[in-house]
Amino acid sequence: MQDSRDKAVDDARKVFQDRLRRALADADYKTLQAVRYALIERKRIETKLSQTIKRVYSGKMSTSKTDPTWRIVQAMAELTKPPADVIAWVEEYWAFAAASGAEADVPSSGELERRRWHQVILRQEGRRFASVDVVDIDPQRGDQLVGRIARVSPPAEQHLRWEFVGTTFAGEAIFICFWPTGEDPDRRSRGTIWLTRRGPRGREHYEGEYTRLSEDDRKILKRSIEWNPEGVIPQEAFHRIALLDFDNTLHRGWSLRPWLEFLAAKGWSGASEAGKKMDGFVTQYESGRFDHDALSVKCAQLYSSLLRGRHVEEVEALAKQHTRRSRNHIEPFALPLVEQLLEMGVAPFILSGAPEEVLKHHADFLGVAYYQALTNEADDDGVYTGIVLDNPTPADYKEEFIARVVNGQGREVVLAAGDEVSDFPSFDAAPVRIIVGDLKEQEHWPPDTTLRISSASLDDKKTPEKVRSWIGANVQRGDYWK
Repeated sequence: MQDSRDKAVDDARKVFQDRLRRALADADYKTLQAVRYALIERKRIETKLSQTIKRVYSGKMSTSKTDPTWRIVQAMAELTKPPADVIAWVEEYWAFAAASGAEADVPSSGELERRRWHQVILRQEGRRFASVDVVDIDPQRGDQLVGRIARVSPPAEQHLRWEFVGTTFAGEAIFICFWPTGEDPDRRSRGTIWLTRRGPRGREHYEGEYTRLSEDDRKILKRSIEWNPEGVIPQEAFHRIALLDFDNTLHRGWSLRPWLEFLAAKGWSGASEAGKKMDGFVTQYESGRFDHDALSVKCAQLYSSLLRGRHVEEVEALAKQHTRRSRNHIEPFALPLVEQLLEMGVAPFILSGAPEEVLKHHADFLGVAYYQALTNEADDDGVYTGIVLDNPTPADYKEEFIARVVNGQGREVVLAAGDEVSDFPSFDAAPVRIIVGDLKEQEHWPPDTTLRISSASLDDKKTPEKVRSWIGANVQRGDYWK
């Protein structure tokens, strides 16, 4: 047991060292410096933590050990303390970097480059969207920070306000304590934020965590958080969104079919038979034996059964190979469509029954940050169980998604694109729509609010620019808060 533990430690150390070597080989010295300075400053921070907090909270709170925020800060010191091995490895390879001629980037003062930042609280379990705040910092006096935070997204939370005081450590790390203010403050929302710099100076952002007590004061809660330069916002935080189908819309045909062919070519047992069964399902669907929702359920169960007993890592590695070779299945207009939406401040959201293992790589290629896909259960050992966890294809799923995630979070659908009856909930939720293929229009969809892309025009070289121009003229521009 001890030997296996030692081997695991050695393997982890080798991986860490290899990553650092690659970073150095790419001359990514400034990124490494940010890590080094943060770790060096940590030693000083630990020794000065108590007096820093007293200064930060002077006149704002008691430093009694029973004070909730004091307990948060004390817990922070332990939660964020780096392992000694990590410090040693960074110092070791920093010495190597210095010997290799890396230029020093020691900051001359503790002042931050910018006084306004966009604070993004990243998506978390039970919350589909990021939250976005504007952080305004008063003119600095040395390393002291004083300022205000205002929630701008989601719109339903725009009444939330906070003030903060804190300190910056040579511009490499930020430590602040915040508390609620305003007309309707959330009095439970008080705690600390710890951030470290990422990226070279002038183009840096900060990453870290905010920490507060749980509602019952029994647990320390942590959330991932970023401070980005003004205007650098993740797509998930945009107020206006476009709901996009994938199979037979952005992707020519069913994405599951070529994926099964690829797996069969790799010698996967049952993949060829699964492909033939899927072809039979599609034939029955096209002949009217059952509807599109039923087709999606049958294909989802078929695929889940094929995955049973397979390791997640194996499937994901094969999916990455497959999608690199199958870019030709992406419709020519798909990339211009996504690019135009992002240029206009509209976040594309893909709702599809395509396998998650495949869709996530296609979404990354298109520049789409958010998608819902066919997802299958895996056990604690990373082995698929053969159980379908999520299938976003059916119309009732999309209706529930729009009601819970879009309307419930105050988002606004400004465009929908699809090809099937199952996309009707998306079409009905949007003021304008793009229909791919021969789907019959509904009477309550005015012709001047619908762009049709027929099957015959998919390969027309003018179609991508036509789509881009139509979106520019008909889709409402958006940003992340209004």
